[in-house]
Amino acid sequence: MLRKSLLIGALALVGCASTGIKQSYADYAGPSIKEFKYNTLYNWQRTSDRTVVVWTRPTEAYLLTMSHDCIGLDGRVTIQMGDIDGIPGRLQAGSGKILVGNMRCTIIGIQPVDLLRMRKERQS
Repeated sequence: MLRKSLLIGALALVGCASTGIKQSYADYAGPSIKEFKYNTLYNWQRTSDRTVVVWTRPTEAYLLTMSHDCIGLDGRVTIQMGDIDGIPGRLQAGSGKILVGNMRCTIIGIQPVDLLRMRKERQS
């Protein structure tokens, strides 16, 4: 019983820690850019109903802001980033989309995330 309580407590702490991480990406987001190019969607993390961080490689991430709530991002889902002008690997603010199931969420803002600065500040 004690082990179970400790495990639940540890999981609660992990949940709190990950919430802090999610909220801090905006602190490390740079100025808005019009578009970016990518080869693959490496990873992603929902940060709010209107924002998501996507990694195009382990050392490159972008904070994307959608025009409306993209509630389909709740839970464990797969997302796709919609290409523009039929050119794969290019995402542009205003016409790019995050696809979550049947829901299309238009991207209105793209900001690169300074992952190096974020890691350095968290280590100190």
